[in-house]
Amino acid sequence: MTLIHGDFGASNILWNPVISMISGILDFGGSGLGDPAYDFAGILSSYGEDFFDRCINLYPNGEEISERVKFYKSTFALQEALYGIENADRQAFEDGIKEYR
Repeated sequence: MTLIHGDFGASNILWNPVISMISGILDFGGSGLGDPAYDFAGILSSYGEDFFDRCINLYPNGEEISERVKFYKSTFALQEALYGIENADRQAFEDGIKEYR
Protein backbone atom coordinates (compact mmCIF):
# COMPACT_ATOMS: atom_id res chain seq x y z
CA MET A 1 0.00 0.00 0.00
CA THR A 2 1.10 3.49 -0.83
CA LEU A 3 -0.44 6.91 -1.32
CA ILE A 4 -2.30 6.94 -4.64
CA HIS A 5 -4.24 9.54 -6.60
CA GLY A 6 -7.18 7.20 -7.21
CA ASP A 7 -8.28 8.69 -10.56
CA PHE A 8 -5.02 9.22 -12.38
CA GLY A 9 -5.94 9.53 -16.04
CA ALA A 10 -5.82 12.04 -18.85
CA SER A 11 -8.82 14.02 -17.58
CA ASN A 12 -6.97 14.88 -14.37
CA ILE A 13 -3.52 15.59 -15.77
CA LEU A 14 -3.01 19.09 -17.17
CA TRP A 15 -0.51 19.33 -20.03
CA ASN A 16 1.06 22.59 -21.13
CA PRO A 17 1.93 22.21 -24.83
CA VAL A 18 3.91 25.46 -24.90
CA ILE A 19 6.57 24.11 -22.53
CA SER A 20 5.85 20.39 -23.16
CA MET A 21 5.40 19.67 -19.46
CA ILE A 22 2.71 18.66 -17.01
CA SER A 23 1.38 21.85 -15.45
CA GLY A 24 -0.90 20.34 -12.83
CA ILE A 25 -2.81 17.40 -11.42
CA LEU A 26 -6.52 17.74 -10.53
CA ASP A 27 -9.14 15.91 -8.46
CA PHE A 28 -7.58 14.38 -5.40
CA GLY A 29 -10.99 13.26 -4.09
CA GLY A 30 -10.08 9.58 -4.54
CA SER A 31 -6.65 9.90 -2.92
CA GLY A 32 -5.62 7.65 -0.09
CA LEU A 33 -3.76 4.48 0.67
CA GLY A 34 -4.08 1.93 -2.08
CA ASP A 35 -2.45 -0.18 -4.72
CA PRO A 36 -0.22 1.89 -7.06
CA ALA A 37 -1.29 -0.46 -9.85
CA TYR A 38 -4.63 1.36 -9.85
CA ASP A 39 -3.02 4.67 -10.79
CA PHE A 40 -0.93 2.95 -13.46
CA ALA A 41 -4.16 1.47 -14.86
CA GLY A 42 -5.34 5.04 -15.42
CA ILE A 43 -2.14 5.80 -17.32
CA LEU A 44 -2.51 2.64 -19.41
CA SER A 45 -6.15 3.40 -20.18
CA SER A 46 -5.48 7.04 -21.09
CA TYR A 47 -2.18 6.88 -22.93
CA GLY A 48 -1.77 3.31 -24.23
CA GLU A 49 0.79 0.51 -23.96
CA ASP A 50 3.88 2.34 -25.22
CA PHE A 51 3.65 5.19 -22.72
CA PHE A 52 2.59 2.82 -19.94
CA ASP A 53 5.65 0.64 -20.61
CA ARG A 54 7.92 3.69 -20.36
CA CYS A 55 6.36 4.66 -17.01
CA ILE A 56 6.20 1.21 -15.44
CA ASN A 57 9.86 0.56 -16.29
CA LEU A 58 10.81 3.60 -14.19
CA TYR A 59 8.74 2.48 -11.18
CA PRO A 60 10.46 0.34 -8.52
CA ASN A 61 9.19 -3.24 -8.93
CA GLY A 62 7.09 -2.13 -11.91
CA GLU A 63 7.16 -5.54 -13.52
CA GLU A 64 5.68 -7.04 -10.37
CA ILE A 65 2.54 -4.88 -10.55
CA SER A 66 1.94 -5.06 -14.31
CA GLU A 67 -0.61 -7.88 -14.12
CA ARG A 68 -2.63 -6.04 -11.48
CA VAL A 69 -2.56 -2.91 -13.67
CA LYS A 70 -4.18 -4.83 -16.51
CA PHE A 71 -6.79 -6.30 -14.17
CA TYR A 72 -7.75 -2.88 -12.80
CA LYS A 73 -7.97 -1.45 -16.32
CA SER A 74 -10.36 -4.26 -17.23
CA THR A 75 -12.76 -3.07 -14.51
CA PHE A 76 -13.06 0.54 -15.68
CA ALA A 77 -15.99 -0.03 -18.06
CA LEU A 78 -17.96 -1.83 -15.37
CA GLN A 79 -17.18 0.94 -12.89
CA GLU A 80 -18.55 3.46 -15.39
CA ALA A 81 -21.74 1.42 -15.82
CA LEU A 82 -22.14 1.13 -12.05
CA TYR A 83 -21.64 4.88 -11.67
CA GLY A 84 -24.40 5.37 -14.22
CA ILE A 85 -26.78 3.14 -12.26
CA GLU A 86 -25.99 4.74 -8.91
CA ASN A 87 -26.34 8.28 -10.25
CA ALA A 88 -29.19 7.81 -12.74
CA ASP A 89 -26.78 8.77 -15.52
CA ARG A 90 -27.99 6.80 -18.54
CA GLN A 91 -25.11 7.94 -20.76
CA ALA A 92 -22.47 6.78 -18.26
CA PHE A 93 -24.25 3.43 -17.98
CA GLU A 94 -24.42 3.02 -21.77
CA ASP A 95 -20.78 4.04 -22.20
CA GLY A 96 -19.67 1.50 -19.62
CA ILE A 97 -21.86 -1.42 -20.60
CA LYS A 98 -21.36 -1.18 -24.39
CA GLU A 99 -18.25 -3.39 -24.23
CA TYR A 100 -20.34 -6.19 -22.75
CA ARG A 101 -23.26 -6.13 -25.21
